[in-house]
Amino acid sequence: VKPENITDTLYNERATAINFWVALDKLIKASAAGDIVYIYFSGHGEFNDETFPKQLVLVAHNCLKDIFEPSSNIGTNNLNGYINKMASKGIKVYLIIDACHSGGVASSIEDVSTGMYASSIQGWKEPVKMLSCMSEQTSAESSKYGEGRGRFSYYLLRGMEGLANMDANSDVTLAELYFYLSQMMPADQKPVIKPESEFNTVVSHIDAKILEQLKKEEADKVTGKNPGLAKKNINN
Repeated sequence: VKPENITDTLYNERATAINFWVALDKLIKASAAGDIVYIYFSGHGEFNDETFPKQLVLVAHNCLKDIFEPSSNIGTNNLNGYINKMASKGIKVYLIIDACHSGGVASSIEDVSTGMYASSIQGWKEPVKMLSCMSEQTSAESSKYGEGRGRFSYYLLRGMEGLANMDANSDVTLAELYFYLSQMMPADQKPVIKPESEFNTVVSHIDAKILEQLKKEEADKVTGKNPGLAKKNINN
């Protein structure tokens, strides 16, 4: 993604719930039919049925400990509404969430983006969900992963840059990315990519120089020159 195409980036104290919704509203207004939109969230995910019944909650920076107020958290039912609004305008949306229980968002989008509802909307573009774990699981994170991030995010980028490619061409598909991520996650963390009907979709084009450098890094891990994240330690 070119820097000029990034509408907003929210880190730390800027990552409040209100700033998230304002940025998302701005994204919708800036997008048109035929566009491809990526929405990425990395942080904490929780379930709290008292305030957000039957939905995953993405924790914003202004959330107080154990207090799940709508004004300080991101309810994924509302997020689904924004995504479906874009999909109905012919905008292709990729929702990427690296957070504990992130798989809990998949079914709620799926319920309204399939079947009669989707087929009745002319120009509907099926949203793609790329989620770090299943709804009952947690997501691994560590300072080892690219100076500190979730394991899913770390390998998602490396996979899209070419390590997920399986057929020696210049593209990475969702199917290849899912297979790669499934191999690279701990045994108790299963990534979720839906819907499977989109698995043949190309999600990235490979830069040969970047891929060559990534392969060198992987080889160095195995030989011990750069042991950081050797695959043999995948469950650590």
